[in-house]
Amino acid sequence: MITTRQKGLILDDMGDAVTLRISAGNTNDWATGLLGTEGTVFSRRWPGSELSGRRLKVEFDTNGLLAYWVNGKPATAKAVLHISGDEFNACVAYFADVMLPRVHPCRFIMVGQFNG
Repeated sequence: MITTRQKGLILDDMGDAVTLRISAGNTNDWATGLLGTEGTVFSRRWPGSELSGRRLKVEFDTNGLLAYWVNGKPATAKAVLHISGDEFNACVAYFADVMLPRVHPCRFIMVGQFNG
């Protein structure tokens, strides 16, 4: 496993699977538009965000999403169920675009399919 850290982001790379941790500060900055535009084509602002200010941990393999947690609670927790899929995908795609190498096996499932 290779672990990469960058400004409140942690990526654990197991080759054909990854775990991405996004800090509460990063979700807030993403949702409020405080992040720069370099290196990505994804939305950098999400008014009315349910993820803003919350920690997000996601696990993906080359087939798709395996599991995720918001503020340490699993996706099945009642408080997590109201986060829209569009917001979740946009946020994950933004940070995965920043963290994943361009040739990573999980890149299409996390980033490429949303790059219209």
